[in-house]
Amino acid sequence: LCSSECSTVDIAISEEEMVYEHEKLKHFKNGYERRSSSAQINRESKKGKIWQNMGKTCCKIVENSCFKCFIGLVTLLSTGALAFEDIYIDQRKTIKILLEYADMIFTYIFILEMLLKWMAYGFKSYFTNGWYRLEFIVVIVFCLSLMGKSREELKPLISIKFLRALRVLSQFERMKVVVRTLIKTTLPTANVFLVCLMIWLAFGIIGVHLFAGTFYECIDLTSGERFPISEVMNRSQCESLVFNESMPWENAKLNFDNVGISFLSLLQVATFNGWITIMNSAVDSTGVDMQPNFENNIYMYCYFVVFIIIGLFLPLSMLIGAIVANFNKYKMKGGANIFITVKQKKQYRALKKLMYEDSQKPVLRPGNKFQGFIFDLVTNQVFNVIIMVLICFQAITIMIQSDEQSLQMDIALYWINSVFVMLYAGECVLKLIVFHCNYFTSGWNIFDFMVVVFSITGLFLPLTVGYYLVPPSLVQLILLSRIIHILRPEKGPKMFHDLLLPLMLSLPALLNISLLIFLVMFVYAIFGMYSFAYVKKGGGINDVSNFETFGSSMLCLFQVTVFSGWDQMLDAIFNSKWSDCDPDKINPGTQVRGDCGNPTVGIIYFVSYILISWLIIINMYIVAVMEFLNIASKKKAKTLSEDDFRKFFQVWKRYDPDRTQYIDSSKLSDFAAALDPPLFMAKPNKGQLVAMDLPMAVGDRIHCLDVLLALTKRVMDKDVKMEKVLSEIESGFMLANPFKITYEPITTTLKRKQEAVSATIIQRAYKSYRLRQNDRNTPDSHVIDNDKEVQIIKEDSDFEKAEGKATIQSQI
Repeated sequence: LCSSECSTVDIAISEEEMVYEHEKLKHFKNGYERRSSSAQINRESKKGKIWQNMGKTCCKIVENSCFKCFIGLVTLLSTGALAFEDIYIDQRKTIKILLEYADMIFTYIFILEMLLKWMAYGFKSYFTNGWYRLEFIVVIVFCLSLMGKSREELKPLISIKFLRALRVLSQFERMKVVVRTLIKTTLPTANVFLVCLMIWLAFGIIGVHLFAGTFYECIDLTSGERFPISEVMNRSQCESLVFNESMPWENAKLNFDNVGISFLSLLQVATFNGWITIMNSAVDSTGVDMQPNFENNIYMYCYFVVFIIIGLFLPLSMLIGAIVANFNKYKMKGGANIFITVKQKKQYRALKKLMYEDSQKPVLRPGNKFQGFIFDLVTNQVFNVIIMVLICFQAITIMIQSDEQSLQMDIALYWINSVFVMLYAGECVLKLIVFHCNYFTSGWNIFDFMVVVFSITGLFLPLTVGYYLVPPSLVQLILLSRIIHILRPEKGPKMFHDLLLPLMLSLPALLNISLLIFLVMFVYAIFGMYSFAYVKKGGGINDVSNFETFGSSMLCLFQVTVFSGWDQMLDAIFNSKWSDCDPDKINPGTQVRGDCGNPTVGIIYFVSYILISWLIIINMYIVAVMEFLNIASKKKAKTLSEDDFRKFFQVWKRYDPDRTQYIDSSKLSDFAAALDPPLFMAKPNKGQLVAMDLPMAVGDRIHCLDVLLALTKRVMDKDVKMEKVLSEIESGFMLANPFKITYEPITTTLKRKQEAVSATIIQRAYKSYRLRQNDRNTPDSHVIDNDKEVQIIKEDSDFEKAEGKATIQSQI
């Protein structure tokens, strides 16, 4: 075959030879294909295993906690580095070089992380995750900013470096939770935003119809005031003035000449920033190309009043209502607080338990008469009230002090402080006598003890080292620190505790939202440094509030956040004409020229920041308010909460200090009266407790679970959820007490009462029988016996009535 192919001579081949050769070639090809396919599968399987092992290794690296911490640290460093790039960066050569090398290192690290995640999760899984897409965008920003530094024509790309800070959102779980929740609660309110937009559009169109072209005025350049209408009546007279050189016929920077600028004017009215100037211009307007006159049309006040009512308060209430509705809907799915992470929810429950519980262990009343008297004194609520009154009086003594007070006043205050120190020391000594070492098991007691020690030291130390080193006011401040006892649970006034509890419980969520606000402020501060650092100072931009450095930019944004003077800052950025700024001005120490602003960028900058920060702050208020309403609704509802059960066991500890899970039946009445509502049972309550038919063990003891179940039934009554709650209580108690002491109840409270009643009846019957026998023997005592029988009959009738009431209550 090879010879025929290589030869130029045609050789004749028979038909049999051709068939033989064809079958031979076919067989050879099939065998070769089998061998090649099996070898290819082996090679592909090896490659697949290699890729699979690489993917597993990359996944382990990416999911490693140390790797995540490292990336988080790099993210914070790359974000914090942006704060150093202010107008003075060209003068600090060393810092500038370090930042350039740091940007390169950060870029390479994030690119490497992105490649590892591609290998670990694959392209499809990577780009279907929103947070990973955000990281991909940030990596592109890093690359573009490096390209902008390397080429002059791409230098504007450096200004997008502020987007690097957005990577913090994808790196920290607290940020993710807040962003997800804000999206869930805010996006469904798009219809409300549309209604608000339509209302503002209507007012904007009305404003254009009323005030378009009427805000122009003729300005006296020498005084800066408007010419009176007696001198200048219209535009033609203004332009015909001899001393006119700079076109004094000027329009107000915020006006109603078109719908776009009218929206900006209405926003300033809605935020109550610069709205008086806008309203005065509208009221003074007379017509197009006419000089304004003072209060020419006072009815224009109605336009702004109606807009504030309909265009601000009404949409605001609608928006808050919609956000609260969405908040409640997702709260039912996500739990008590949807702005916190899973770890923070555990901390939330621990904080809630800490706010309700008193850390001091229950102490039994001493048997000694003297110690028992002191125990009753210091544990009495009146004693706590007296201490609170002393604290308030001590605060008043500090309030009456002044800088120019006399020497006699100083001496009087010194002795008053000494009296307070002695009283607080006496309280400390009394509690130490009663509680002994248990006194230091409570954090509040330790705090009081330290206050007394430092106060005594502060009284005597100035006598030795002098008043210059230790001022007399130090003792007063130390004593005043005890005012936090007002916030102590179960001890201070209940109204302060009711106010403090929701605030403390909402702190984790408020902290997460505050972090998001800070990130938004950080991003906008960096963008402001890149865009408005060299704007000519004037209006709201001055030597303190400006965008030259990171600190001053944050100060400006804080003012905008609280709606304080942002209109003046925007007014300074509006200076973009030759008459207001110099576009060729040389800024010392930098290559940037000019001090003009960019009105379009300024409007987008301030309006977007106001809307974003305003929405976040509204959610902060909603979180706090909803926590207040949640606690208030639980108190009004007839259902029992976890806090009620916790308080039940706190009271139980006082009556069962050895934790036997039993109390004597004689203590049951006092225990029920010591509980907090709704489990509270006021005295006299013995009849109600008997009617509950509680199981009793040997020694007339009652188990705490039986008492809790009975009180729960009493509170919930005919609630449909009662059986579920009772089963949850029993299962929860068994889980919390796996080594519960098993017992066989020998009787119940109702049976024991019936037995006592029966025994009493038998005793009385026997006594009456003995009395009748004695009557036969002593006839003279007949009258006395009759009186006793009448008394016995009355007692029997009273007892039967009580027994009937108890039976009815048990049936209910």
